[in-house]
Amino acid sequence: MSQWACVSAANLSCQASIINTQKLRNTPRCDAFSFKGSEFMAQSCRFLSPQAIYGRPRNGACPLKVVCVDYPRPDLDNTANFLEAAYFSSTFRASPRPAKPLKVVIAGAGLAGLATAKYLADAGHKPILLEARDVLGGKVAAWKDKDGDWYETGLHIFFGAYPNIQNLFGELGIDDRLQWKEHSMIFAMPNKPGEFSRFDFPEVLPAPLNGIWAILKNTRC
Repeated sequence: MSQWACVSAANLSCQASIINTQKLRNTPRCDAFSFKGSEFMAQSCRFLSPQAIYGRPRNGACPLKVVCVDYPRPDLDNTANFLEAAYFSSTFRASPRPAKPLKVVIAGAGLAGLATAKYLADAGHKPILLEARDVLGGKVAAWKDKDGDWYETGLHIFFGAYPNIQNLFGELGIDDRLQWKEHSMIFAMPNKPGEFSRFDFPEVLPAPLNGIWAILKNTRC
């Protein structure tokens, strides 16, 4: 007996059930990751199921076995880009307090607008955020419907090459909510429901060469 999990399209949270897997030996694997709810929390998952990769699941069968895997955080803090980002953000807090704080209007409460408001407040000013929707976050927004299910605007993914956003997460005390994974991407194939396409980015090649290699090696686009 083995524990399997169903992954919903809305929030990719896991609902466990027990099924017999004695006949599912030597099946292929793939890696994927998701973010759960409105928090920037990732799950690195290893899927074990031929149906999850190549075909549609049978009626009444759970297609995905999920095993969360933690990857160590890369040593990024001492790189030139991260040191520059940390110094730049510290200048807002260290700058002299304005005698007359400015009221700054920011159109849009997406990630850029929220970050701008945060650093203006650090500098002693009074940001005013304007957002047309009733949900903050822009392209990384998530909300719960009346049934209690989470919905996300889009994929929440942050690379190690984003020093400013990583530094912002550290200042907000939420950098531990990121779960690191190997450099690969899994995409659902819209014309083939239940099938996925994987792109592996080799560590030995710098960007953008690693992306070109990942595309050339993929045969299921």
